[in-house]
Amino acid sequence: MSDELKNAVAARLEEAGLVPTPAALGAGLERNFITDILNGKKKNVRGDNLAKLARALNWTPAELLAAIAKGGEVGTSEASARPPQSAPRALWQPVPDALPQLVPAPVVGVARAGMFEPVDELASQEMQWVNVPRDEDFPQARQMIFDVEGDSMNALAPMPILDGSRVVCVDFEDLQGRVPLQDGMIVVIEQQIADGAVREWSVKEVEIKDDRVEFHPRSTNPKHKPIIIDTDLDPSDTRQVRVLAIVRSLLNTVALSRTRRSPKR
Repeated sequence: MSDELKNAVAARLEEAGLVPTPAALGAGLERNFITDILNGKKKNVRGDNLAKLARALNWTPAELLAAIAKGGEVGTSEASARPPQSAPRALWQPVPDALPQLVPAPVVGVARAGMFEPVDELASQEMQWVNVPRDEDFPQARQMIFDVEGDSMNALAPMPILDGSRVVCVDFEDLQGRVPLQDGMIVVIEQQIADGAVREWSVKEVEIKDDRVEFHPRSTNPKHKPIIIDTDLDPSDTRQVRVLAIVRSLLNTVALSRTRRSPKR
């Protein structure tokens, strides 16, 4: 299985545009797991690691095993070329030849309005990676993910950002001024106080005024207030405010089960 596994993994990484270490971390594997396969140090994969490796390569376990059996040839496997037995035939369609390229994006932290945290503690947190579709509108910009906590954007229309959501963003600095702030743009804002020792990350909607820029929550909770940046800064205002990223999409996980509410009588 050694050469077949190595060839299958190498070919799939190239085909899907994946990077070994982020792909491994994003699937819950050790950081060098895929690199060890490519270097010939790891010759067999079994059990849970087989499923995780398949996920890292954006395959099903059946597709990974089929590629290994073919000696590393990638492409549409027999397993993916036929519909699942449980799938209605009218709904099933063959996998298209061209799918969006997936790239690793770091989960950089939590966006939580009103919660200031020491920068030193945040810097020590271990980075997690998730594979996401490449942003075709901004291919030159790095992508990043924030976990959203709280209800500061739960009334955003037409798509609320709820507690527990993940927002997939592009790095605002990487755009190098080519994309100016615009009314209605959803962004991740950083506020720093205490000479940068403490910071808050939050998701806001941009409103452009004649003499200022405002970053507004969209919430049913009145405690959340806008961040207003005047053209003429008040010298007593020691905050440092900057746009970290532009929100481009949402990731939400649906619970497998939930407690049913008793009907009202």
